[in-house]
Amino acid sequence: MRLLLALLLSLALANPAMAARHPACMKANVTLQKSATKKPNTKLLRLEIAATPETREYGLMNRKNLVPCDGMAFFFPAISQEPLAFANQKFWMKNTLIPLDILFLDANHTIIYIAHAKPLSLEPVGPNAPVATAIEIAGGRAKKDGINVGDKVTYELQTTPWQLAH
Repeated sequence: MRLLLALLLSLALANPAMAARHPACMKANVTLQKSATKKPNTKLLRLEIAATPETREYGLMNRKNLVPCDGMAFFFPAISQEPLAFANQKFWMKNTLIPLDILFLDANHTIIYIAHAKPLSLEPVGPNAPVATAIEIAGGRAKKDGINVGDKVTYELQTTPWQLAH
């Protein structure tokens, strides 16, 4: 984790104007486990991290595109450590200008729900189940890349995703 933070800091210091417009992306491997007989289909996504209440609240509002990242990962804090438990999460698209597919994951990194959210919609979307992580990607990408409920997601992090959340 220290290495990742050092890299992000060096990138920000190298070009402060770029860093202000485009937060650094982390890498997340989205591994689609279709069946035991087929080779997993892996998609590499570069995702901005929304780990604080402020970044989770603002999300991708007022953006006209996702460049340079492929989307945003929202890590939610556990509401209870023993056993690790998370709250239900719903998203809306207030001030969000682009269509998004929102992947909702449980504590086991399994996609439990996929919402196809429309720009500027105030209708909350999400599962009626606890959510540890949500990943926003371009609208239509889940179908294009064959991402489905039940697929597993792995992260290139040196800590568990919910330890990033605060």
